[in-house]
Amino acid sequence: MPLTLPHQIPGHLLRLQDGGILLTYGNRCLNNFGIDARLSSDEGQTWGAPFRLADMPLGDGGYPASVQRSDGRIVTAYYAQQPGDHQYQMAVAIWHPDNFK
Repeated sequence: MPLTLPHQIPGHLLRLQDGGILLTYGNRCLNNFGIDARLSSDEGQTWGAPFRLADMPLGDGGYPASVQRSDGRIVTAYYAQQPGDHQYQMAVAIWHPDNFK
């Protein structure tokens, strides 16, 4: 089944400590730029609704990668274009998957 819409790319999958699966991806849809995620607790047969991890000011960004820390929190790293001439930043979102289940 499709998990993302056009312009929501590329995806990164992570097996979580509780056995679930995390999908993170860059959302480059017009007026909705950000880093989004979805969770599955049944081996990817079904997925929860998308949720926002971070907003991006402009449309060039994404390529998230995530790891889970021993305390259960997720660190999701990504890049995002910033206002100005060719300015980019690397950023991280630190969050807990229980807040989105």
